[in-house]
Amino acid sequence: MNRNKKFKVIAIVIVLSLLISVPVYSQFFIISNDYPTDQQMEYIKKVLQVAKDYHIGKYSYDDLIDMMFAGLFKSLDKYSEYMKPQQAKDFTESVNGEFSGIGVQIEKQDDYIVITGVFDGTPAKEAGLKVGDKIIAADGKSLVGKTTDDAVKLIRGQEGTTVVIDILRDGKTYRFSIVRRKIKIPVVEYKVLENNIGYIKLTQFTQGCSDEVKKVLSEFDKKGIKNIIFDIRNNRGGLLDEVVKMCKFFVPEGPIVTIEYNTFKDEYKSDNKNPKYRLAVLTNESSASASEIFAQAIKDTKVGVVIGTKTYGKGTVQTMIYLPETDTKKGYMAKVTVAKYKSPSGYYVDGKGVIPDIEVQDDSLAQFGPDKILSLSATKKFKKGDMDLEVLAAQQRLYYLGYLKNWTGRMDDETVNAVKKFQKDNKLYPYGVLDITTQKKINERFAEFLKSKYVDKQLQRAVRYFKEGR
Repeated sequence: MNRNKKFKVIAIVIVLSLLISVPVYSQFFIISNDYPTDQQMEYIKKVLQVAKDYHIGKYSYDDLIDMMFAGLFKSLDKYSEYMKPQQAKDFTESVNGEFSGIGVQIEKQDDYIVITGVFDGTPAKEAGLKVGDKIIAADGKSLVGKTTDDAVKLIRGQEGTTVVIDILRDGKTYRFSIVRRKIKIPVVEYKVLENNIGYIKLTQFTQGCSDEVKKVLSEFDKKGIKNIIFDIRNNRGGLLDEVVKMCKFFVPEGPIVTIEYNTFKDEYKSDNKNPKYRLAVLTNESSASASEIFAQAIKDTKVGVVIGTKTYGKGTVQTMIYLPETDTKKGYMAKVTVAKYKSPSGYYVDGKGVIPDIEVQDDSLAQFGPDKILSLSATKKFKKGDMDLEVLAAQQRLYYLGYLKNWTGRMDDETVNAVKKFQKDNKLYPYGVLDITTQKKINERFAEFLKSKYVDKQLQRAVRYFKEGR
């Protein structure tokens, strides 16, 4: 069909809108010249006027228009969204897995923004930021009690500019002046496991990730590796072009995915006449969007199996549209659901997810889940006789570390003695007070304990699949 007549060209994306919206650029889409009637426009004007004149808040028409459209797109479906300029900018950066910043991963823990990852070769690494550091302020603005979005807005910025970060570490504050640079998020990890099995972990289908995987496959080829575990657990999606390229490394000649719009379809195909790898694809409930395209294509074409748990079930397509600009509205975008996709076998992932060939639950740490083990914040010290949920949290950890036989929530004699022994074993002053330093050390030892206890059953099953041929 002719897609160019009287139509505006825009990019199609597939996105997962859970925690981060990750686009999958693909085709061109078409928009017709169909507008509201004058009567409908007049109705919108009057409703806006009612909100402006009668509501107790002092909102401008620009404010009300933003609210109106935010509600409109949210009401369409859970993936559509009205995006202000900064949201659109962040969204675009996530497409390429590249942004201007300092190079840290963060998450909110209680009232603090905590660094959970520091990328190599970044300003943050060079400045000396560490995992576990609490970011309490950026450029003099407090981040205590704020969201990760608040932190990102302050920490990211134009390349070459400086951001001043205040860090809380071991009860002391430190200040770092860091010059922002372009940060490329690493998304590919690989290694060789027992029995010459290749392992590739892909955290997101970002721009250029297929080239990185191609290099890995070249290394595997030199070692004669044909069996590969492809780990896309917690991979929420990415670029459609990239997942199609990725599939072509493994999927035999034929269809990879079909995108179905209202009036036409687009089918992506592989031209791989002689697939040489056998895959075991690891999935979980957070594998979504482009990850599901990959997993279902591997499953349908019988060049591998899916091992793990059912995926998220995100199988619709959105388009990113640049909205008209006015004197007060520039750089706004809308993300609108326009299509769905199906696998080579005709399976629709949306709402159903990819069903693994071999189901394996990741439950080796189930007994230590957040609903069972309380958080130990290490912000207040406790002495004999004190009763608190924080005491209970410490007791739970001391129990699993072998220092206690039960927990009560009270600093009783047994607990005091257990704390003394723990302090002595860890070269701390053994006086039986559950101070902040002791609590931090308990957290540290418990984390090590969890790591030693954790067994990746899904990975183990994939290895066994290749060793036993089933």
